[in-house]
Amino acid sequence: MTNITKRKQSTASTEPYPFNSNITVYYEMKHGKDEVTVGTPLRFKFQRGVYKFIKIVHNSEKNVTWIDCMEQGTGAFRSFYVDQLKGVVKPKRTRKLKNVGT
Repeated sequence: MTNITKRKQSTASTEPYPFNSNITVYYEMKHGKDEVTVGTPLRFKFQRGVYKFIKIVHNSEKNVTWIDCMEQGTGAFRSFYVDQLKGVVKPKRTRKLKNVGT
């Protein structure tokens, strides 16, 4: 029988940018009528593919906001400016079959 021990908490900071106090991180945002949370699939202008939302970051010193994402196919991390956001990818709707009376 093996002993199962609790993993020790990491000594690294849980804050994404501890070295820069000008950067604030948000894990939710609103785009039109859609609520975007972590893992929501997004599309961006002039980019192929679908990206999963990770976080939105704002640098108050430079007044710049960007979105950190992960590409669904390859798992690569990408960052995009907010104005490049095209929209949220919604699941395809199934068509209802019409009952044709004969």
